[in-house]
Amino acid sequence: MVSEEKLNEFIEISDQLNRLLEQENALLRQHKLADIQSLQESKTVLGQIYAELSQHLYEQLKTDPDPFSDSMRAQLKEKTEQFQSAAAENKDWLLAALTVNQRVIEAVAQAVLEAESDLDIYAGNGIMNDGKKNASVHMSLNELA
Repeated sequence: MVSEEKLNEFIEISDQLNRLLEQENALLRQHKLADIQSLQESKTVLGQIYAELSQHLYEQLKTDPDPFSDSMRAQLKEKTEQFQSAAAENKDWLLAALTVNQRVIEAVAQAVLEAESDLDIYAGNGIMNDGKKNASVHMSLNELA
């Protein structure tokens, strides 16, 4: 049998991770991308603990194919389903935010390229070239004494 202490620890970490993912998902829904940075360290630490506890539970399954009581199994199933749901939603929101940011960067880059091609450029000989045509404008400077 898996110790109740380990299972309770796993359930507590699952709850904390679920709450954190829900908080991050809410921020992503509100497009508050800068605010999710503060959650990342906690998310990483909780994720590592979750993975370690999951591995421990998996090792228990290798030695005892039925290590859980019915109530423990029900709690474990519920917490696992909650985590999978929150993680899937988090993945979708993060991919959406990434896609939006990528489109913004591409639009800015395209605007810069278009603006650069519209600039009039003066060559060293005083001839202006608009970058699109080979037309030139001749200029003269009056010398002031």
